[in-house]
Amino acid sequence: MTDAQLHAQRFDDQVVISLRGEVDLENAARVRERIARTIPAAASRMVLDLSEVIHIDSAGVRLLFDLGARFGERRHELTIVAPAGSLVREVVDVVRLESVAAVVDSLDDALRVSGPGTAAP
Repeated sequence: MTDAQLHAQRFDDQVVISLRGEVDLENAARVRERIARTIPAAASRMVLDLSEVIHIDSAGVRLLFDLGARFGERRHELTIVAPAGSLVREVVDVVRLESVAAVVDSLDDALRVSGPGTAAP
């Protein structure tokens, strides 16, 4: 059984969720449920840190697009952290995830992002 560990921190109306491990067909539904339970209704922004994800397959990619669509429908912001040069970043770039969420290299960058696809000055 594959596993993804999830750690969440809340800062006012923003939630930072860090994933570690693998996100694949076997656990993507569980990861989605855990993320949904973690995000308070009042949250207007989520940062999903994938820095420590070592494997992501098509089910994991679908999860990311679903989260982007869900946040977009609510007019909330989603920022994905995928370090440059990492396997996860290669996948995120190939599938053009930036079409639904801001994609940045580090958590520090994510905390400076002001909206999808843009960074604060």
